[in-house]
Formats: sequence, structure tokens, C-alpha cells
Amino acid sequence: MSKKLPLNKRLWVVDNGSIYTADLEELKINASNKTILVRRAIAFNVGDAVAYHIVETHNAHVNYMNGVRS
Repeated sequence: MSKKLPLNKRLWVVDNGSIYTADLEELKINASNKTILVRRAIAFNVGDAVAYHIVETHNAHVNYMNGVRS
């Protein structure tokens, strides 16, 4: 996925009860010219069960809209 896509059109993942984008983005550190890879945050501390439900539903919708049928 491209980081130019809106967050609601990218796939998401669950990490310790929080939701993040599946793809990584480069973040430039201000003090130097170094860049690090980060995931964009969607929601923090919603709990594993809720996060998995939201991510599963969201990713199914994104895949459906992109023509991926399972």
C-alpha cells in the first residue's frame, strides 16, 4: 500500500490492544537527517478483542473494495 492513500483505505494491524497501519512510513528525525520506519496509529488501548474485531472488519472492507475476494 502507498502512504499516499488515506488511512481508511490502507490495511490495519493489531499490536498489543492498539491499531496501526500495516505498512511502514519513513519519519524524518528533526535533529538529524536520519529517518526511521514507523506505523501510523489509528487507535490506542482499545483492548485485544475490540481491536481484532475493528481490524478484521476494516480489512475485509478494504479488500472487498479493492476486488480481493476470499
